[in-house]
Amino acid sequence: MKEIDDLTLSILDWQETGEGFQAIMTEVSRLILRYPMRHYGWTRDACADFYCFFYKRCVRLLEYFVYQDKSFIALLNNSMSWQLRTYYRQFRLKEKKSGCVKYDSIIQAEEACECCGEIRLEVSDEAKKMLRIGDSGEIENIWMKKRILILALKTAPYLNDGYIAAVSKLTGCDETWLTSAILDLRGRMDERLKRLNLFCVRTNRAFIEICQIHRDIGICCSEKEKMMLFAKLVKVKRRFDKASEGKASVKLMPTNAEIAEIMQIPKGSIDSSLYYLKRYLKALAQ
Repeated sequence: MKEIDDLTLSILDWQETGEGFQAIMTEVSRLILRYPMRHYGWTRDACADFYCFFYKRCVRLLEYFVYQDKSFIALLNNSMSWQLRTYYRQFRLKEKKSGCVKYDSIIQAEEACECCGEIRLEVSDEAKKMLRIGDSGEIENIWMKKRILILALKTAPYLNDGYIAAVSKLTGCDETWLTSAILDLRGRMDERLKRLNLFCVRTNRAFIEICQIHRDIGICCSEKEKMMLFAKLVKVKRRFDKASEGKASVKLMPTNAEIAEIMQIPKGSIDSSLYYLKRYLKALAQ
């Protein structure tokens, strides 16, 4: 069993006794403020703005944290990594809005600039019929619930808080569990993205080296040196092909096996659920 760090122990103790919250928030706040500066070189003001954006989510993380051989710091870093992207997108959108011409009404602004429109997570009447959604806003068919939930987990990288709440309402799934599952899938994807970046670096290096060797072959006059360069070219091309195969092998979405592990059901159930959902939607489209 892994050794539990002091912060995780303090949080578990606070959940039982209700004491020590101020000390915990002081330490957690320090970690949140340092994260954007340490990883992305943000200024103190930018870090403070992100802290205000992340604060409510941080409190919820503390309340719903369950120790499963992973420290709270690991969960916090994982959550901040994704929330930082959401915050940055909203920041960029705000910058775009500030550069737009101001109009007398929001409708005029939406017509003039698409970046000013609000996204409303509403289910149309047609979609309600397709998904068999009842008056309570929840899908009535148990199999359709399961398939929509699996589809949501399959698209975990693209779900924000609003979509998670909407999926929770549609499927009747506990929002806390769904959020935890999506964070888990995103954490696994982070590792794959690191591998993808590594393969990209190796591919780029090999490509540059190939270009340099071709240039050297073109200006080389000695047959012996040319033969040596050709032999080197073969090795570099082999490295390039290996790195390209590595890039292609990295899966950019959660796998069915990972979703099955989180839901604690056989992988075949995930495969068949997605197959039947795809077939059902395709039949409706026709």
